[in-house]
Amino acid sequence: MSRRWVGLFTLGVAAGDIVLLHLGFLGAFILRFGGFPEENFPAYLAVAPGLTVIAIVFFLVYGLYDLRPQSWRSTASGLIVALALFVGAGTGLSFLVRALALPRTVLALAWVLDLVLLLVWRSLVWRAARRVWGLERTIVVGPLSEALEYVGKIDGGRGRPAFEVTAVVAGPEAKDQLLWWGDVAAAGEVAVGVGATVAGRTGPIPTFSMDALPSLLGGKETCPDLILITPSTPPDDKARVIAAASVTPTRVLLVPGYRDLLVLDTRMDQIDNTLVLQVGPAGIPPRLAWVKRAADIAGALAGLALTLPFYPFLALAVLLSSPGPVFYRQTRVGARGRPYALWKFRTMRHDAEAATGPVLSQRDDPRVTPVGRFLRRYRLDELPQMLNVLAGSMSVVGPRPERPEFAREFAKAVPYYEQRQLLKPGLTGLAQLAGRYDMPAHEKLRYDLLYAKRYSLLLDLRILLLTAKVLLLGEEAHWGADGEA
Repeated sequence: MSRRWVGLFTLGVAAGDIVLLHLGFLGAFILRFGGFPEENFPAYLAVAPGLTVIAIVFFLVYGLYDLRPQSWRSTASGLIVALALFVGAGTGLSFLVRALALPRTVLALAWVLDLVLLLVWRSLVWRAARRVWGLERTIVVGPLSEALEYVGKIDGGRGRPAFEVTAVVAGPEAKDQLLWWGDVAAAGEVAVGVGATVAGRTGPIPTFSMDALPSLLGGKETCPDLILITPSTPPDDKARVIAAASVTPTRVLLVPGYRDLLVLDTRMDQIDNTLVLQVGPAGIPPRLAWVKRAADIAGALAGLALTLPFYPFLALAVLLSSPGPVFYRQTRVGARGRPYALWKFRTMRHDAEAATGPVLSQRDDPRVTPVGRFLRRYRLDELPQMLNVLAGSMSVVGPRPERPEFAREFAKAVPYYEQRQLLKPGLTGLAQLAGRYDMPAHEKLRYDLLYAKRYSLLLDLRILLLTAKVLLLGEEAHWGADGEA
């Protein structure tokens, strides 16, 4: 689908959302009052424009206008959380504009009606989007072994079913690894054997040299919807791909290498008549450091006020799940590599590392207790870390805190790992939202470097809103196509 039609389709979905949102309010008035009373309905009219803007903002934050194929659960959960926050924001807006005659009962009824109407509407949209978009025809570009690794990650049928890999474009070093080396002029001589076992595919993946890319992009049958460039692709090849795709409708996605992330946030400068780019520093700008610290203190105090009443129940659940202490104290690495003591509710057996020593947590880790699995899913085990935030050793938003043993290993194995230590560890963050406990360190580092280079208060706010979805529904967040950091 062309970008023009994508835009029109998205505008149509947004228009439907707005109409149904306000139909829900009208229905709530009818259910509550049997009509539109003069003493209450003008209050709704006063806040209606603001409610519209708030709803669209929340829908954007939760990726509800990224209409490419994704799971219905992701769409529905984003809608549920967006509407819950929408009603809370609507209550605050009514106080702000002094529209106090808007009853809270109307807001509550409107939430129920909006949820029903929008779930039905978005179900129809979801089905239409899957039919219209289908799977995006994708070419993966990069060194052969790495390219095949990414084929296994994104090919249709795994996770978010959005991509269908139609070809791999690799460098000349791959020739000796293939039974046949094909190009567009001899399209029948495709590579088989190597690609046939990737991602459970039953057929071969056509593999071409970089020289064949212009012909692939120029062919009606071979031009892809998307090109994915892997991180180890040589810079000259990246430039060739981007330049070739720029004159076609093909989108280009780049899996950033660490060097790519380090040079983000540049601005134009000049030396004599020579154009230069000034690279911005990583970390929190000094002018915003005090604002972030103030927000951390306010957020931690508010979080403690809201969650402290639940501590006795969580503590009892931990005690009943297995013998051992309620809280778990562990040394973690903070900003500038300084160690600090982190506190959390215990989620593993108290002797989990008695025989093995420090071991990274894995998905479905057998050392995790049933209660601990529940606490981890909803991030409840991390609530005591709000005390670390108040003490100044952590931030509300930042990289995931690591143990010193693992930090030393990662620093040796992963280039530029020490850059993430320019920031305080956080209760939540890009890496924590985007992946699971078992996300590899080198993948986490990409998100941490991106956060360090693109820090802003708005980015922190969006991370917190996505964290609310994780806390309320216990699922991983999807950053979405509109999530430029």
